[in-house]
Amino acid sequence: MKHPLWILNSAIASLLLCTFLFIILSRQNIKKPFAINPELSTDRIKRDETKINISKIYENDIFETYQKKPDQLFEAAREIPLPPPPRPTTTKIPEIPKIEFLDPLNITLKGIIISNNDNKNRAIIQDNDTKRETSYKVGNMITDAQLIRIFNNKVIFLRSNGQQEVLYLREKDALLDPTYAGLNNWSHIAKHIDNYYHIINPIAFTDHINSVAQFIDALDITTAYQNGKSIGCRVGIVKQDSLGAALGFNTGDIILSIDNIPATDINNRFLIYKNIIAKKPNDTIVVKILRDHQSATLVYTLEEFSILDKLEAINPAQELENEQSMKEKQLKALEQKKILAPTTNDLKKRERQNMLSRGKMPVNHKTVQTV
Repeated sequence: MKHPLWILNSAIASLLLCTFLFIILSRQNIKKPFAINPELSTDRIKRDETKINISKIYENDIFETYQKKPDQLFEAAREIPLPPPPRPTTTKIPEIPKIEFLDPLNITLKGIIISNNDNKNRAIIQDNDTKRETSYKVGNMITDAQLIRIFNNKVIFLRSNGQQEVLYLREKDALLDPTYAGLNNWSHIAKHIDNYYHIINPIAFTDHINSVAQFIDALDITTAYQNGKSIGCRVGIVKQDSLGAALGFNTGDIILSIDNIPATDINNRFLIYKNIIAKKPNDTIVVKILRDHQSATLVYTLEEFSILDKLEAINPAQELENEQSMKEKQLKALEQKKILAPTTNDLKKRERQNMLSRGKMPVNHKTVQTV
């Protein structure tokens, strides 16, 4: 048995022998190097590019996509004249549509249910055709009218043509509503001392303006903004014989604060409302406004007018006119009595007729005259 180390040495010796033989047999002879002499380069022949016909590239295409157009089409296209420019046409001003008022709804307001939450307010309305009473809330429809507001004494509907229709609970409410009744005499409510000082009769004021919403509608109040922030409340269009004029406001006045409470957001406005309703007689209300980019202050004193003040508020010319009209009516009544006064012959005829019809004489001539 051979030793393992001897076997390994034999294998390595045979491998080296095979490698040596492979190197000797595969060796090639390398040629000797020689020098190479460079040759002069010749200039390229420049071809005239204008003589190259590029039409052969797209006419003789291998994909057969080119279609030659006849020359007549190009000539016909050149002969077509350009269309003339359009003539200017005058635009017609559309006519102002005529306002068409719808007939009033054939309904009657029977009752109103008011709660602290406006969403729970209900109006009981009767259909005059069917005599059926139904409860309605804000947003409900009656034919083409939508109920949009419910107050404690009236409801407001919006018709399909945009007109508003108001139903009152009582006739007195319609007469006292300054927004729709056309009240133009506010002398018994506000007394004008000067441009910035007024006296307000609180009892008469609450008789005509009995809610904040009605006051907002009367003055057409909206929120005024400056640089994206609320600065107060803007007064709308103030007519000559309106509540705004009686209170000393002008069109476009911005109410900044009332009793030093800014009128900028809902919370402050609610505080203003609570402060005003807590006022007592002889208290004052100070309103700071912005008029024509200048600040001003309006002062109101709460005071009930006396009988003399009411008499002074009456227009003397109107009082004289009323007296003359009363005298004319009395003269006409006297003339009619004179014309219609019965004569003695008429009285005898009436007595005879009474005797024949009733069988007795009349008690006295006064009763005969009134028969």
